[in-house]
Amino acid sequence: ETFGTQVLNWWKLLNPTWRQACPSGEFLQSGEGDWGVLDVSGRNGLLSVLACMRWWHDLGAEDMNSNPQWIYISKDVSWVV
Repeated sequence: ETFGTQVLNWWKLLNPTWRQACPSGEFLQSGEGDWGVLDVSGRNGLLSVLACMRWWHDLGAEDMNSNPQWIYISKDVSWVV
């Protein structure tokens, strides 16, 4: 697994259980519920996700704007924030 795949899988695990996923595994950017699981400090908090995204971007050998995993997580994290 690449670092990016690991970050994406971790992001999916951190999200609240009420978020629904498409058949492709990506979360729908809709719905309402408690976001408390992401409102934590430490290694499983939103700041850690943003830091890992930065590292992933900096490690990216290819154009990150054409990487489908990067595009998805960027849009989804932006929607959540």
